[in-house]
Amino acid sequence: RFNYRQKGGVEHLFHGLIYCGECGAVEYAYSRPGLAMQYICSNHFRYGKSYCTRHRIKESLLVDIAMDYLKIAKESCLEIIASLDGELFSKSDGKPRAETITKLERELEGIDHEMYVIEEQRIKQIIAHPERESGINPIYDAMIATAEQKRGALTEKIARLKKGALEKDESIKRARSAVEIIDQIIESGKITRQGVVAIFNKIIVHENGNIEVELKPYLHNL
Repeated sequence: RFNYRQKGGVEHLFHGLIYCGECGAVEYAYSRPGLAMQYICSNHFRYGKSYCTRHRIKESLLVDIAMDYLKIAKESCLEIIASLDGELFSKSDGKPRAETITKLERELEGIDHEMYVIEEQRIKQIIAHPERESGINPIYDAMIATAEQKRGALTEKIARLKKGALEKDESIKRARSAVEIIDQIIESGKITRQGVVAIFNKIIVHENGNIEVELKPYLHNL
């Protein structure tokens, strides 16, 4: 939750986020009849032009900038979805991971059956040749050990695939949800205070009109 100034029913979307590029002071929201909402250096507002100049910027321009960043974020989300959709296919055989997991689980069942058969054969051999039990056991112990090693590796691979598929599926859901929200904002042409603080960490306005934008950390790679 964020606190921000709202006087006379007018919402100051960027309050506390805009700073003067020269003196570093926060900028105040300022408007009057016939003048669109804008932000000016608070030191200029308090002490006059002898201390600092206006460093004025219109709120409408900031909204346009926010919309542009939302469009970039949407494209990034779509790229993430496409990438994760691709990763949900096994790189080894090109099949969906769910299909690959099912195949591996069947292989695991086969190993379990193989181990059962090995033990069954051991018992039969010992019953048939009790005098050779000391020689029979090492042979079947080695066969069981090999099967258990294969079983362990397969179990680990299945768990890894399931975890990766679940994490990627959750990431896809979040990205799709973000795209839906961004589309709603873009279509409405309006952005809320919550949307603004979700995008911007700081906006610095310079006297020559240049604007520096510092995004939230999770948007730095967009």
